[in-house]
Amino acid sequence: MRSSRRASAKNRSFSPPSSAITIGDKIEDADDLDESASTVPKKLCDVIGTKEEDMVPLEEDVYNMLFIAHGVGRKAGRDHSGAARFAFLIWIIKLGLNIFLLIDLYGERGHIFPDSSEVASHVRFAQLFLIPVNIAVQEEIVISFWLFANVRYCDEVKKFHPGATQTQFRIANTMRFIDGFMFLFVNSTLLFQAKKVLEAFLNFAALQFIFSIDNVAFELARMGYLTVRLEQVANEVSETKLPLTDRGGWFVYMDSFLLLGTLVLLIVIWLVTWILNL
Repeated sequence: MRSSRRASAKNRSFSPPSSAITIGDKIEDADDLDESASTVPKKLCDVIGTKEEDMVPLEEDVYNMLFIAHGVGRKAGRDHSGAARFAFLIWIIKLGLNIFLLIDLYGERGHIFPDSSEVASHVRFAQLFLIPVNIAVQEEIVISFWLFANVRYCDEVKKFHPGATQTQFRIANTMRFIDGFMFLFVNSTLLFQAKKVLEAFLNFAALQFIFSIDNVAFELARMGYLTVRLEQVANEVSETKLPLTDRGGWFVYMDSFLLLGTLVLLIVIWLVTWILNL
């Protein structure tokens, strides 16, 4: 009896407690989780298998807040941050101010542009020299051309921003282009209506505060002056990148062709306004 009891006690002494086995299993499971978490890609370039230098950051503006926000497409979900509504509001404000300016510029009867007798020759040539400047300061136009030719959308970006659908990407870029085109149209009208060189310069300076409304709104959102959720979306815009286009050949020069075509078009309009008012 005593020997059997000792044997049973000895066997019990070598059997590990169930709690120790549970803790060991938990430690092994935690190690497995750490290893699996370390293999999860933390950047879009890792997901799509491209180099970091082949990625470009998003432009820091309200239009890209619309791009990565929820709530525009049917598959995007609800916009809990209000970023899409915020971007639309800023865009409508800028568009409305431009329309009011155009109504004022084209609402007067008679000649929209002054007669050649009212504009000196040096003013006409000053207008010609200011045409490239007029195009270069239209940031939204320049960015739109560059994005069209050099940046591509990829579905993998939705792994980081579920609301960043291709529909929202197109809507955001279309809104940016319309914004830039409207400002280019207004600035060109004011330029060709100028009767003095100083007047042309002052017209450029006078519209800068309207031109920068969206940039100011984005900075206010990023610094947290509006809401916490808008601040979060604005910071996500600053951290998000998209891949460069993989299209080769002449298409990579499309932005230069579009910019050159815009320059030629404005020069033709400048000549027409001069000839028709002789």
